[in-house]
Amino acid sequence: GASPRLGPSPWPAGGCGGGGEGDAIVAVPDDVALARASSKELAARKELEALSQLLAEREEELGEKETAHAAVCRQATLLSRENAELKAQLERTQEHLQRKAEETDRLLSELQLLREAEAVWQNKSGGCRALPEEPVLPMKRRIFRKVHDAEITCVAAAGSQGAPLPRKLVAMGAADGFVELLDGETIRPHARLKVSQECPRILAVDLTPGIGRLLAASSDHALRLLDLRVQKQLYTLRGHTDGLTACGFMKGNAQAFTSSLDRTVKLWDLEKGQTLRSIPANSAVMCAAVHQSSGMIVAGHNDGTVSV
Repeated sequence: GASPRLGPSPWPAGGCGGGGEGDAIVAVPDDVALARASSKELAARKELEALSQLLAEREEELGEKETAHAAVCRQATLLSRENAELKAQLERTQEHLQRKAEETDRLLSELQLLREAEAVWQNKSGGCRALPEEPVLPMKRRIFRKVHDAEITCVAAAGSQGAPLPRKLVAMGAADGFVELLDGETIRPHARLKVSQECPRILAVDLTPGIGRLLAASSDHALRLLDLRVQKQLYTLRGHTDGLTACGFMKGNAQAFTSSLDRTVKLWDLEKGQTLRSIPANSAVMCAAVHQSSGMIVAGHNDGTVSV
């Protein structure tokens, strides 16, 4: 076929690039191109080394911060434990101070009663100190009043109480698990307490003078300590395996005793709420009482024996 027609060449006759006569294409030598490439590679390596060093410094800094954070966490844990221990110690100290304040109130109340009695004696004796009169023995029943629907199982009384309790207080335990508090002078109801949700039968009670504490022994083998002034249960003491038969305060109301059909007499620390001692017996203990001055406990047994 016919050859294609070609247009005029864009390059001048003398060479390319639009130059005149004598112009020529300049070729870059291979060693120059290699030097340029090496220079770029070296710069890239230096940049990479700088970035690697910066990354290593950041990782080291991060490790130091993590170590410092772990140390701060450990210190915070230690401070939290110390704070909890200090808080527990403060609570124990507050409880101790509260008991001391209650004991002080009781002593002040007794002192006030003694002063009132002394004033009465002096008035009767014309200003001279007189001996207290002999108590008048009851000759007849003074008051007869129904105070509870269920069977009354036990009773205790104590004077020199402070507000909000009556000055003379009577506590009566009932078979339905309630304790009735009465005014000892009028035998009018003051309050009714439920010692447990299970309503166990109340078997024995005891009162402290002055500070309004109550011990209640019940059929669920437990001894309960209550603060009657705020109507709050302080401790539930367990350890007997059979029914309780008696309970009472001793040693300045800081301790208590219980007797039980499980052939033991137990001593309790009322400040810590725990057992001090368990004294075994040869037979079931049916009743017991304590001599406050000497601390001796006398127990009667179902086989006709008595132990001290």
